[in-house]
Amino acid sequence: MSTSIHDDFSRTPVSSGNLRPWWYLLVIEIGVMISIPIFVFGGQLGLGLSFQDLVLSTFSGAAILGVIGALTARLGAVLRCTTALIARITFGSKGASCIAFVLTMGMTGWWGVQTEMFANAVLHLAQQVFNVNLNREVLIAVGGVAMITTAALGIRAIGRLSYLAVPLLTGGLVYALTSLAAPAQLSDLLQYRPALGTTLGFGAAAAMVTGGFVVGASMNPDYSRFARTTKHALAYSIIDYALVYPALLVACGAIAIHFRSNDIMIHLVPPGLTWLIFVMMMFATWAANDCNLYSSSLSLAAILPKWQRSHLAIAAGIVGIVLAELHVVDHMVSFLTLLGILIAPISGIFVINACCRKEPVQEVELEQVPNWRIPPLLAWICGAAVGFVATPRESLGLGLVQLTTVPTLDSIIAASIVMVMFLIVGRSKKAAIVVVLCLLSLSGLLSQAALAQAKSQAKSQAPVQTKALVRAFSTFWPPVVGRTYPEIELCDLTGKKVKLSSYAGRVILLEPIGMSCPACQAFVGGEKKGGINGVTPQGGTSSLESYLAAAGVSPADTRVVHVQLLLYGPNMGVPTLAEAQAWAKHFDFGRRSNEVLLVGDQRYINQHSYDMIPGMQLIDKNFVLVCDATGHNPRSSLFSELIPSVSKLLH
Repeated sequence: MSTSIHDDFSRTPVSSGNLRPWWYLLVIEIGVMISIPIFVFGGQLGLGLSFQDLVLSTFSGAAILGVIGALTARLGAVLRCTTALIARITFGSKGASCIAFVLTMGMTGWWGVQTEMFANAVLHLAQQVFNVNLNREVLIAVGGVAMITTAALGIRAIGRLSYLAVPLLTGGLVYALTSLAAPAQLSDLLQYRPALGTTLGFGAAAAMVTGGFVVGASMNPDYSRFARTTKHALAYSIIDYALVYPALLVACGAIAIHFRSNDIMIHLVPPGLTWLIFVMMMFATWAANDCNLYSSSLSLAAILPKWQRSHLAIAAGIVGIVLAELHVVDHMVSFLTLLGILIAPISGIFVINACCRKEPVQEVELEQVPNWRIPPLLAWICGAAVGFVATPRESLGLGLVQLTTVPTLDSIIAASIVMVMFLIVGRSKKAAIVVVLCLLSLSGLLSQAALAQAKSQAKSQAPVQTKALVRAFSTFWPPVVGRTYPEIELCDLTGKKVKLSSYAGRVILLEPIGMSCPACQAFVGGEKKGGINGVTPQGGTSSLESYLAAAGVSPADTRVVHVQLLLYGPNMGVPTLAEAQAWAKHFDFGRRSNEVLLVGDQRYINQHSYDMIPGMQLIDKNFVLVCDATGHNPRSSLFSELIPSVSKLLH
């Protein structure tokens, strides 16, 4: 069980000579939080709430997170062990291998997702700011390798990286917030109200804040084990989760409200220093994502005792890069949500099982644990089952009940209650079996009720017209090839609400539009009509009409509907109806009955929408997305695949 300092005590308790003060750990945790996903999340909260509700909901949700973080931080400081080693003494040596496998999957998967998000953000920023096209695959590989380096080196390298990232990113946020200092801007901030249909409920927002970082709080022992005392662990965790986290979300939300866009990275630097955005983006992702890979390597070390932790970090990083190269970000969100339900209840079991402990774990204790400890394992299974029942169906759960509105928190509470019950009834195997059978029976009844409810809903949705296409349209975003297209209900040029599904039964060419995008203006006829809002249409690109005609499809064919989805206005904010009407008038779009323009709202101001510009998507008569040629690195070619497919779908 011996380990080296370079291996960061991945298999033994941390020695007293390698402990760190609270502020050192706080800087690392802040480096985890100041990231692109948090910027986007804070912006979405800001645009969906009034400023007063933004402040109250974020600090309310963070207070719950602060309690969870404090409990897990204290646990790590007392036991001096990684999350995986605490799992070993809690669940047994073989039981801990199951737990470590789940932790590894979650952390490695999320590392791959954030690496892909980083590459996508750099691609679009390079195009927007410098008009330079970069290679997405190369960006993922280069960025991923750089992040692997510090994760492999361990806690010291991550700490030094955070020392660089936190001041730089904090300075950017302070700079952006200075634009709100004027009385008129403060008044606008306080008077802001989200548009109808885009408002977030107070409880839902607070739940999102809690759920947004609860898995990270569950992994707290990986860092709090280095705290000098339990007071140091409590200090950094409470400040981080209950104060810094909500303050960061409020700051991002305020900036998003001011600029009416959650794409706030571009506003963090002065206009003449746009190159600095790349540096900030690199540090924001690097510092945050390294901790995911670091935790993954610690979990792997528990499964593969003969491998060095640094080598395991490299291996996990390579897997993450492969996942990012395979475009897994669109497919892993629900999967990672389910992994969160599996990971979160572990923290409750840890805390309850070791609530009275005051001394660190000894190496001999780690070597003498039994293979399996059944009560904690059963508590974990029950907690995960409750979380699964409470998870919405669009996230692959049953969606049968809504308890705290945060499925991960539901699973923590359920697992903790079951663990307390096991401690009360003692170590009696018979009592344990009775408790578990009761809980599993309840879960089975809930599952059967969910299936019965689903069948009842399916029967009630029988078609009422023989020729009508009746389908339950989902609201997931972004669209995924091979799946039913998300339902979109937005205003057209007359201000009337229109559902995209109303065109089901015809072939739909959907074109995501950013009004400042040169390619978008070229596709709508900019070559002949010129640009709008000071933008020069992309040279060498003809209109969609000409490309369709060349493929033997008449632009006036009413079996095809050309839908322009205006996602961004000329200033990269939410487009207004007046801006949409000016766009349509300039390019003479909408003169045909099969030309439709829909005006986007705050719901579609996000990274996924940003990644869809420019390009087009092809939706078949069954309202299924069959071809995606959007973005600067599209999955399919617009000219050799999508446009020729239009003719095929018509015959």
